[in-house]
Amino acid sequence: MKKKHEKIEMKSTKLDILKLILILVIIFFGFYFFINYQKKKYEKELEFINSNYSSVKAKIVNRSTYKSNTLTVVYQVNGVNYKESKVVNSNDIKIGDSIMIKYSNLNPELIIIDIE
Repeated sequence: MKKKHEKIEMKSTKLDILKLILILVIIFFGFYFFINYQKKKYEKELEFINSNYSSVKAKIVNRSTYKSNTLTVVYQVNGVNYKESKVVNSNDIKIGDSIMIKYSNLNPELIIIDIE
């Protein structure tokens, strides 16, 4: 007894193509708005820090190059130790190096690592 294999043909209709295009447009705009939101959030943070900041020496305790070049630094403000991580554009820095950072006087956890 032989089994018959039936071929099922998948036909794309105009409605299916429109659904696919709509899904792709939604994904694109979602991604666009997410990136734009993150950029504006970062700009507001920079503006907040630059409006009232001080500088302090920080020590690099970790460096990660997975997906981005991220430095983790430890620093002290008014006797309180902080440990924060930020993405940087420099590859010349090693763990154990000391760098100057800017921190917000109102919220010392907000920092700017400005490496030239």
